[in-house]
Amino acid sequence: MDNVMGEIRNMGKKQKRTIKRTVSALSTAAILLMVMTACGRQASSQTENTEGKNLSSVPENFQKQEESEGGENTAAEGESGENTAYPGREVTVTELYSVDDEIVNEEYDYVVEYSYHVPQIDDDTPGAAEINSEIAAVYGGLVERSLNEIEQGELTGCASITYEAYQSGDIFSLVLLCTEYFGGYEEYGTYNYDTRESVRLGNEKVLEKKGLTGEEYLSALRRAAVKYYDNLYFNQWDEMGEWCLAGAYQERRAFTVSERNITMDLPLYFDNSGKLHTIVPIGSHIGADWLNEIITPEFQQEDMDVETVEYMDFLTVKRQGSNVTLRFKKTDYFNELLAATSYYTYDEVTVPYGKEVEVNGLYGDYTRIFCECIGEMGAPYLFLLTEEGRVEYINVMGCLYAGYFCANGPLLGAAQVKDFELGENEIGYQMIYAVTGSGERIDLSEMIWGNMGNIAYDLLDCSWGTGSGVEDGPEFFLRNDSDGFLSFELMYNVPGEEYRTGLDGSFTYLGITEQGVVYHYVGNGINSNGPVWQGAVALYVESDYSGEEPITLLYVTELGGNPLFEGETGDVTVLLRTFG
Repeated sequence: MDNVMGEIRNMGKKQKRTIKRTVSALSTAAILLMVMTACGRQASSQTENTEGKNLSSVPENFQKQEESEGGENTAAEGESGENTAYPGREVTVTELYSVDDEIVNEEYDYVVEYSYHVPQIDDDTPGAAEINSEIAAVYGGLVERSLNEIEQGELTGCASITYEAYQSGDIFSLVLLCTEYFGGYEEYGTYNYDTRESVRLGNEKVLEKKGLTGEEYLSALRRAAVKYYDNLYFNQWDEMGEWCLAGAYQERRAFTVSERNITMDLPLYFDNSGKLHTIVPIGSHIGADWLNEIITPEFQQEDMDVETVEYMDFLTVKRQGSNVTLRFKKTDYFNELLAATSYYTYDEVTVPYGKEVEVNGLYGDYTRIFCECIGEMGAPYLFLLTEEGRVEYINVMGCLYAGYFCANGPLLGAAQVKDFELGENEIGYQMIYAVTGSGERIDLSEMIWGNMGNIAYDLLDCSWGTGSGVEDGPEFFLRNDSDGFLSFELMYNVPGEEYRTGLDGSFTYLGITEQGVVYHYVGNGINSNGPVWQGAVALYVESDYSGEEPITLLYVTELGGNPLFEGETGDVTVLLRTFG
């Protein structure tokens, strides 16, 4: 195979090419000049991974017109203030480049095809010219570089550039797709044009014209993205071995829904039917960290069904659509339960009596909620059944002691569930079972206990620090202990002191939210019998490949209780992996 690839790179004289080029407005020389001056560096994607550049991004030194905000209009206006020169209308597309060819290796009978089609909006307006200039610089530049590499006998990385054009009312959208040879990686770019106002539209303006707010759009997009992820991997996890253990599954799921991934900057467009689509990086378990997919946001209906469950005499659960709230009532039984479950914290907890507490990390469509106590201490767990027949749960007491409520995400292995039922194990403890459509009973209690030490491998047995060189900066460690539970150490070097100070204790997995994978921690002072320190944090891992050497960062977000690091709820501490 190496000989074959080597031959491909040296077959420039053996190429058979038929190239048709259509150049509008800009000459080839002008395009090349723009490429040389503007396209040497392209803005990286939202994950800052140089393996996948966002081709719709504007190069740093590329001069473009300011996006119109609707206040200033260069076209002639009538007395009403409306744009009469360029009313909303259909527009067409021409091609700046139309290249379809192949590289043929006769000796090895090997053919490499390439295809480049770069569009231009056929509309003589400043807004169309702005879009066309950027497309020419970014995609036209890529075509010229690719053709030059082929002429030199090299195998270019760009296999194809294609596009689709759509129009929904006044919004005309171009969707460009660049596909690489190696790994079949796909990168999208979108351009939206207002045919009535003759201006380029940013994402917020596109949504505004359709009557959507950014908040409801991101919420709907997050729901659709996590559903796409679960549908893609849920039934595969047990076949993928160590590459997709529960910790890895939830970590990539957390990436998919994270506020660093689901943003207003993602390429979006409306198709001819008026349906909204967004290009979203979806977490991947093999090869790349993520792959771009076309996702249709899922908006919740205003008339969502309401379900209320009263558990014992102290807990009221209310579900409306995918929104779930908890309300606690102070009773004698609940006081006894708090005492019995003190193993969660070994300390007192402040209960938000009488207040509706929102549960975070819920993104599915749920058909039923079920609440019961399990185990020796009789701790309550709230179960939610999804439309797909999967089970999610909330560790009620664990979340209460952590000071933050969130859902676990789907229990891997519990599929095609239709109902729940109670039972007992061999020593008389109450257990909860999921019942499938075929009548199979799945022990959810055992799954939950095995899930408490849920963590991705790249967080374990590593040293995380500030990387600042400050002697008293924090050092953070996470490890699996002999029983499969998570233990941690947080240490500070204090100048002049013989021993380091900090905390050590345990981490318990609670679920995922937009901030990352959520854990409840309980810690005691190192080298002392100091007070118990507990709270909730979200951990989010990100690799940065932009420098000479790749680095891995850990974002720690304080969610509730006592801050793990210095600060308060909502603060984020960024740590650098120093070894491991």
